[in-house]
Amino acid sequence: MINPRSLKSRLSALGLMTAITLPVPLWAGPGHDHGTEAATASVAAPTSPRFEAVSDRFEVVGRLDGENLRLWVDDWATNAPIEGTSVNLTIGPRKALAKADVDGTYVLPFPEHDTPGTYPVTISLRGAGEPALLGASLVIDDSAGHAHAEEGLPLGLMFGGAALLLGVAGGALFLVRRKRAGLALVAFGLLAGSWTLVTGTPSELVAGPGHGDEGHTDVAGDVPDNRAMRLADGDIVAPKPMQRLIGLRTILAGNSAEGSALQLNGVVIADPNGSGVVQASSVGRVSGQLPALGQRVVKGQVLALVSPALDADVSLITARGAAETALAEAELAAGPSGFAAEAAELAQARSRLDRLTRLEGVVPNREIAEARTAVDAAAARLNLAKAQAAARLRTARTEASRLRQAGSNAEVLRAPVSGVISAVSVAQGQVINPGQTAFTITNPDQLLVEARAPSGKSGPLAATGSARTSDGRNLLLIRQGEGLAMVDGAAPLRFKIDGPSSLRVGEPVMVFITGSEQTAGVALPRDAVVKGANGQTMVFLKQAAEQFQPTPVTITDLDANRVIATSGIKAGTRVATTGAPLLEQVR
Repeated sequence: MINPRSLKSRLSALGLMTAITLPVPLWAGPGHDHGTEAATASVAAPTSPRFEAVSDRFEVVGRLDGENLRLWVDDWATNAPIEGTSVNLTIGPRKALAKADVDGTYVLPFPEHDTPGTYPVTISLRGAGEPALLGASLVIDDSAGHAHAEEGLPLGLMFGGAALLLGVAGGALFLVRRKRAGLALVAFGLLAGSWTLVTGTPSELVAGPGHGDEGHTDVAGDVPDNRAMRLADGDIVAPKPMQRLIGLRTILAGNSAEGSALQLNGVVIADPNGSGVVQASSVGRVSGQLPALGQRVVKGQVLALVSPALDADVSLITARGAAETALAEAELAAGPSGFAAEAAELAQARSRLDRLTRLEGVVPNREIAEARTAVDAAAARLNLAKAQAAARLRTARTEASRLRQAGSNAEVLRAPVSGVISAVSVAQGQVINPGQTAFTITNPDQLLVEARAPSGKSGPLAATGSARTSDGRNLLLIRQGEGLAMVDGAAPLRFKIDGPSSLRVGEPVMVFITGSEQTAGVALPRDAVVKGANGQTMVFLKQAAEQFQPTPVTITDLDANRVIATSGIKAGTRVATTGAPLLEQVR
């Protein structure tokens, strides 16, 4: 006969051993995987079968997109999308015309999207210069149309195990509360067995992301369809959708020999002939209608009055300033801008009359008559506005002249040049001294750039140059002259800015002046050069339609827009330009 206590002890030991020896699934944390299978398990997104076809003019990338085949047709040298062309495909015995999509790609149905095999593809391009014929192969393997299911037990068995798991867990807790330790251990053993029934028995460790074989180098087909990534060897895989999104462009490198540029630190200054300062010539108190900062003024416009400090007739001075201000406003109102609204109304009325006149016989005569009446009324309003402006101008001139002769020694401060008020240094009632600056006027259309060239390097420089602002704007400069007096051991150079600019006085710029020394290499746009994570200067060479190789280069400045690479690039290679800094951000 079996002793109950002995049986209870044996069952307790059996339950404990079961709980200990059952395999438990383990997942490796970041940095602890060493198997290719685990690396496969860490792929973040699926990839689609694709192909690449190139010629000396075109670059075509095709990719399965659901039940369709989507194509990106780009210029081989520049990577610019080619739109408006006819794309005909021959896939085995089937011929089809790809339709242009709104995103600039070409799409056609592909019934064989879920059928593994190798499909030869012939692409005919017409409508973009000379017709071109390209060939490629689309390979669809077994994994392309089927998701990888994880190993596990049937769904019904898993639900049954889950129910058993809950029941055993409840019983174990009940036995613990009743202080039945032996039976509780048996229950916990069954609990562990139920857990294994639900989750299955793993046969290997599963690694977390980023813990695969460090020596493995992916290829373009192993990355997600729309996400860029950096490979183990440093190359960047940039899918075509991402290239279109950032506007990625390339150029075909070619050898050249050009004059290298001298790079100088410069600053924007005001042209002495296009700027001026307004100063008082005697001690006095400021009054009048002072101009606002940024206000445009014309040469001769009254800006303020400076009355003697002991002059008690403040009201006369104020009236005199108001009269001068009113005169300036009347002069502006009498110009074309003063009645621009009436002139625009007249032009609109005449345009409507002309349109209706051409439709005579089609539109009612009443509308044509009303249009003529509207033209006459608009012309009358314009003439009235001109007459009123002229009358106000005569009145303002008379009043200003009368107040000028009213017996006061007030000094009138006038604008010496036309431009914008760039500094206001006085306020109402302020007493200023002789020679003290009240206002500074700058003409934004007449600005200069001043730089300083090292001793001995200002002579052989070119007569023209370029400059680059801190926010990437480029300026064309014309050399105006250089000073003979050295400033801090350097010769001051001044350049006139050719063309309009939205610069401010005192804004720093980088000046590039071409010298006489010739440098051989590959000329590149400045945007093509990026700084790597280690501070190294590099460019991205296009190795394939969706793969770019970061390559260290040595560069010399040519101008504000270009540099010349003296090492690292061979002629005939394609270099990423626009969008290259964004490639460097890919990790």
